[in-house]
Amino acid sequence: MMKKRKRMSALLAGAMMLCTVCQTAHAEEAPDLYYFGTADNGTLQQMQVLDDGGMLQSWVKNVDRYGNAQAPYKVCTYHDDALADAPELRGDVMYLAVPQQDTLRFVLRRDLDQNEAEQKCREIAEQYFPGCEVFGSCKYYYDIFVQNEAQRTDEAAERLMQALADAHLIDAFYTWGGTADYMLIEHGFLTVYAPETFYWAAKEYDWAEIEAWVQEKHPECEFVRVTDEESALVETLGITNFKYLNWDPFYAVIPPEGTSFADHFALAVELYEQFDLDPFMWLTPLETEGTDSLVGRNALALAGDVNLDCSVDVSDAVLTARYLAEDKAAKIADQGLQNADADENGSVTPDDVTALLKYIARAE
Repeated sequence: MMKKRKRMSALLAGAMMLCTVCQTAHAEEAPDLYYFGTADNGTLQQMQVLDDGGMLQSWVKNVDRYGNAQAPYKVCTYHDDALADAPELRGDVMYLAVPQQDTLRFVLRRDLDQNEAEQKCREIAEQYFPGCEVFGSCKYYYDIFVQNEAQRTDEAAERLMQALADAHLIDAFYTWGGTADYMLIEHGFLTVYAPETFYWAAKEYDWAEIEAWVQEKHPECEFVRVTDEESALVETLGITNFKYLNWDPFYAVIPPEGTSFADHFALAVELYEQFDLDPFMWLTPLETEGTDSLVGRNALALAGDVNLDCSVDVSDAVLTARYLAEDKAAKIADQGLQNADADENGSVTPDDVTALLKYIARAE
């Protein structure tokens, strides 16, 4: 224990010496915040992001609060092995993720009094976005809804983030589009198509042309015309309410057995792009609370930024050294501990302090 304290004292002394000669060193800019590669609850881990090529624009219109089909979105697929916490969902399911372009999110530090920290954050948010609404979606998670589109600029969001960070109130911050609402897309067989007489489709398709194209471009697939007499095939393709829908006939493109969900989805997208074919799917709204939503990259996830002030300087090394020396006054938020783990081995050690000091010296 004595050797550990001596080593920490030496590191702390080195950090304090650098205070007089080093200027603030800023970390590299964070990558694109509009990429949804993570989920902040257990059920939606193991996300696979697919490009739908615009195939689901009509669904986006239905779920976007402004009916704006141009908002960027991602289609996320999950399989049984990623649904251990949701046994009611079986097989391949999809979620349509619609980024919240009018909403910012912050997460309070856990080492603060929540009521006091929440009030301070509300006061700061009001300074930067007058008239905004702040919702506590669940404990420590807060969404800032800004109705005035003119106020929704990247610069304004960054200024608010900096103010909250300077006040040492937050552990995470997500900018416009950095969080997403999502809805479950239910479907049977991915490449099943209604005839042109179906109520939603004011389209006329040349099925002979489509069949010829499938045979030429995808000879491994089977193009089928299904009638109500083929009950076994109807059930296989997931159209159990066949008679109710009055589909007679309907059409399907069947890929080889064992085709992955992603490849089957890509086939559906290709058919959409070639012939404007809409697959038969429908949406189920999901009630979400804070940690059930999809998130992009935490803007405070900057390597070396231990005190979460949006910059990397010697004060981060000092704080880390104090923390390792078991200084009870040295409190580091969860994201700060992740930022302090320079070698990404899952723990903060004296080696991380050394690496941080070297980084600061090089930046100088």
